[in-house]
Amino acid sequence: MKADASVWKVPEQSVIPRNAKAGEDVLVLTEDSAGEIGLAAVTDGATDKSGRDYGGMSGGALAAATVAEVLSGLGPAAGAGRRCAPCARR
Repeated sequence: MKADASVWKVPEQSVIPRNAKAGEDVLVLTEDSAGEIGLAAVTDGATDKSGRDYGGMSGGALAAATVAEVLSGLGPAAGAGRRCAPCARR
């Protein structure tokens, strides 16, 4: 059986911060109705040098979480070479 190169498999995943503090990177994996990976992304939260607190999160963690939330909500039709409706209006 020939493997289909367009089907992604993610056997395991891990996000390990460099230090004891919580990391600011977020892994996003979405699946289509067949259970195949529709989108894979890592949002990299920039280190916030200001030290501000946003409800227990740093600015970088908040930015990464916000981008991850938007990506997660795009749905299976979004992917490489496709534009979501909100993006097309800009």
